[in-house]
Order: sequence, then C-alpha cells, then structure tokens
Amino acid sequence: MPQNEPVRGRYLFVGDIRLDNAAELAARLDLSPTATEAEIVVAAYHRWGGDICCHDMLGDFAFAIWDRNEHRLLIARDHIGVRPLFYVLRDESIAFASEPSALGVPLDAPLEGRRLISYLAGLAEYGEEAGPNGLRRVMPGHTLVWQAGQYRTHRYWELAPDLTDSTNPAERFREIFIASVRARIADAQSVAAMLSGGLDSSAISTVAAPISERPLPTYSIIYPEEPPADESRFIKAVLRKGGFRPVKIDLSKWHPLQDIEAAMGEQYGPFLAPGLTKSSCLYRRAAADGMKILLDGHGGDEVVWHGGTRLLELAAEGRWLHALALLRTSTRASGEDPLKILVLLLRLHASGSRAGRLLRRVGTQLLQARGMNTSSSPAWRRYLRPEALRIAAIAERYVEVAGISKEISSSDRANHLRALTQPSIPAAFEVLDRASAAAGIEARYPFYDRRLVTFCLGLPASEKLRLNQTRSILRRGLAADLPPSVRRRQDKTNFLPHFAKGLVARHREALEELLAQPDDRIAECVNMNTLRDDVAALLRNPDALNGAEIMMIWRILCVHLWHRQDSRCQGCAA
Repeated sequence: MPQNEPVRGRYLFVGDIRLDNAAELAARLDLSPTATEAEIVVAAYHRWGGDICCHDMLGDFAFAIWDRNEHRLLIARDHIGVRPLFYVLRDESIAFASEPSALGVPLDAPLEGRRLISYLAGLAEYGEEAGPNGLRRVMPGHTLVWQAGQYRTHRYWELAPDLTDSTNPAERFREIFIASVRARIADAQSVAAMLSGGLDSSAISTVAAPISERPLPTYSIIYPEEPPADESRFIKAVLRKGGFRPVKIDLSKWHPLQDIEAAMGEQYGPFLAPGLTKSSCLYRRAAADGMKILLDGHGGDEVVWHGGTRLLELAAEGRWLHALALLRTSTRASGEDPLKILVLLLRLHASGSRAGRLLRRVGTQLLQARGMNTSSSPAWRRYLRPEALRIAAIAERYVEVAGISKEISSSDRANHLRALTQPSIPAAFEVLDRASAAAGIEARYPFYDRRLVTFCLGLPASEKLRLNQTRSILRRGLAADLPPSVRRRQDKTNFLPHFAKGLVARHREALEELLAQPDDRIAECVNMNTLRDDVAALLRNPDALNGAEIMMIWRILCVHLWHRQDSRCQGCAA
C-alpha cells in the first residue's frame, strides 16, 4: 500500500467500532480486503478528513484519532448515537471514554433542580452537558477536534429522509432489513436474539435464523403465572418456524423495584425505563450461557413508524371520509379512544366550520357522559408544583416533545422525524449500553441501521398505515418470514396491571415510607396531597390509576430510594 505509507506511525487510534461497509470503504481507499476496521478508519481520516470519513461510514462507532504531526485529536460518535462517548476538559488537556466512570469524575450525586424535575415529569435530559463535575458528551452525528488546549465540535450528519423512488417499497424494505440483520451477525461469535413475541423482535429473529450458521439462540421473558402479560403464544409461533435454540426466563414474580438500587448504581441514578431490570435479567442469563452479542428489537416503533398521524394529514386536507375509515385501525394500535382522537382532529382541523364545531361539541359531550377526561393534560400537571414546572420549563418542553401543533401535525413525515430526533432516543442507548455492558453483553439494534431509518422516514404515510394495518411496510415486506399470528397482531401486551399489582403487593412499606418521610427535594417539587391521594387509591385497588399516574409514582419512589441511601445522604449533608 505505497499510497498509504504516510499513515503508518503518524496516527494513534482507539475506538469501539463496528463497520457495515468496511469492504466498500477499503476498496475506495485502495486498501487490502483484509484491512482491519481500525486501519480503514485511519486511512479514511487521512484521505478525507474527519467529517467526510464519518459521514460515509455505516455502523455504530465511537473513536479517537491522534495526529502526531499536527498534535491534533479527533473524537467522533456515530450518526444515531448507538455508541456513547464522553469527555472532560481539564486545564489544557482533554480526557475521553465511552463510559463516564472511566473519566474519574464523581457521578453519583443526588438528583436536584432541573434534572430532578425533568426526571419526575418523564422528560429525558440530553445535551452536551452530561452530568456533574464537568462531564460532557459528544452528541450523535458529531465530531470534536481538540488542539493546543482549544476544541470545537461539528455536526457532520443530520437525519433526512431518503426520497429515492421505489417501484416496490415492501420488497425494498425487506432487502434493507435483511442487510441490516446480516451486518450485525457477520463475523460475530456467540450471537443470540431477544424474542418477546412482538412484531419487532419476531422480525429480527425470523430473518436472523436462516442467516445463522447454527440454531439461533433466542431469549424470551415469559409470565406463566400472569396470563394477561404472557406472550408465549406468539413466541411459540415464531419458534415453530425452526432454526432456533430457545431459552425462556420466567419473570412472573418480578416486581417493579427488583434490583433497582443496583441498577441505579450502574446508571448513576434513577432512570426512565421501568422494565430495565427485566432486560438486565435477560442479559445476565445470556452472558452466563456464553453469549456475547444480542440482537435487540428496540426502536422498531420509531423507525418503521405506525403511520397513525396519516389521520392528521387527511383531516388537514379535508378528506374526512378517508380519515374516519382509518380511525379504528389507528386507535386499535395506540390504545386511544377513537372518539377522543376524532374530537382532537376536529379541534385541529375543523374549527373553522360550523359543522366541525358542532361535531366537536357533540363528541366532547359524549366523552364527558362516559366519564372520560376530554383534555390531554399530562399527569405531571397534577403531581408537580407550579414553581417546579416553571423552573424546568416543563410545559414548554412537553409541547416541543409530545405536543401536537397544526404546523407539525399536517405532515406524517414531520411527526415521524420528530419521533426519531427526540432526546429520549440517544438517552435510551446510553442506558441500554450501561446495562448490557454490566452483564458482559453487546446489544445490537438492526432497526437503527442508518439505511433503514432514512428509507422508512422517506416513505409516504400511505405505506405505513395501509390495508387496515399500522406499520404496514414491515408486515408486507416480511410477509413470507413472520408467522401469520404475529404479522397480523395490532395490539401490544399491556404490562401495566402486572406492574401495578407488583407495586401494591411488594412495595407497600416503601410507598408508606415515602409518604411519611419524603426527601426535602421531593417535597419541594411534588404536590404531596395529590401523591397521598393517588397512592391510597392504588393501595385500595391496583387498577385505580392510569399508566401515566403509576409511572409518576414509580419515578418518585425511585428518587426516594436513591436519596435515602446512606452514602448519598452523607454526600448531600456535606
């Protein structure tokens, strides 16, 4: 490789990297087909520079390159943020790592101020500032260049739809999806798949099994003692296709605070994923069986997209008959009441007509007669004090993250893009990375392949909500792979009753302690009267509260447990 001789000895490379297009990049760079991923990245940086070389990579990565000649450091993170990357600045030096604890900064501080209020409201805090004591992160799709004590960050990639026309979108979806799964098991040893019985994990498993050189191990959580939460019938339908080595983990007796303090230690505090300790159980079992890599269906909803906001497009265009025809299909998947969604559509897109206003009033009255709340006011409005909401600008941020405005609701693609660019997306990757790494597992996410993300974003809503099916492009594209019972299912298993029963049966004492001796920080921002009333209602009847209210109580309880630990309390007193 004469043209690459200047690279030798000039650069130092360190990274956590998996390239899906290594062969293509090696050919473009005139490298040997046997070149390592590290050699490819360094050669690409030498020829094209940091931003261009990162833009052209496919895969998950966080890496650093030190240029000895220029005394310049480049650190870079992949497009979507699957691999985490943190840094701290000290005087005229910089330290970086994919795990914050490696940087030697204390991270187990109590939650307080804006971070506490945001957590209780269920909003992810995610930006360049990653924690206390100067911890910062390289954002997804960004590079950082450090030289002579100065640094600058640059965004090298921004998510945009692939608008390339396809004569057969379903067939094209299948091609990209298979390529994504294949890339994540190529040259990998001890690969398994998580199989829940849902559409996403089933899609990955049924595609991966024929590619695997041996029966594909699958890991499934089952609830034989809790039939409403058990998805065994769907899991069995996938396994009947053959080519699997199934492992089933019975979590019937799992409870909402199981292993919670250990998990909060791994995450440096409370986290937003109530089922994370379930995943950790699965990770540990897979690792004990010698597995190294787990294919995970995380992100299927956001990437493939349900297409439900097609209703908003049609209503905005005045095509009410078409919108009404799709109303039942859309709400069956989301669990929303069809009449409530109809009232929302009328409020957004029919307020200018007398008939629209009349229908909206009638719909509102019918909802009220059924005892339903006609507003979409979130639970945090009841639980958090007005001053706390103001400090953290929760109402404004909620509108930005989850609110519906006329401007954005007139386009399903705009809603899809907003879902894919929420702070919760890369925040979840960091949480999952810590949990899986703690068990010695590398999780890989076929749905978060950049090619698949941009392709799905570029599809018209009619490809996603079609033939009375949400996420139609996946169902049609993988029709030959998925069992009919899985392909046709429109629902998601409701784990809330199991969760609520666990809180009441296993954590009554912790709830009573929270109410009797709340941490000062909790008491300052939480309406304790509301909390007491709802906890009392929950203890009387586990079905008394809705999901948002139960999650509020769970988050408040997690903060209480985090702050009550002696080491945390001593730190607070200091």
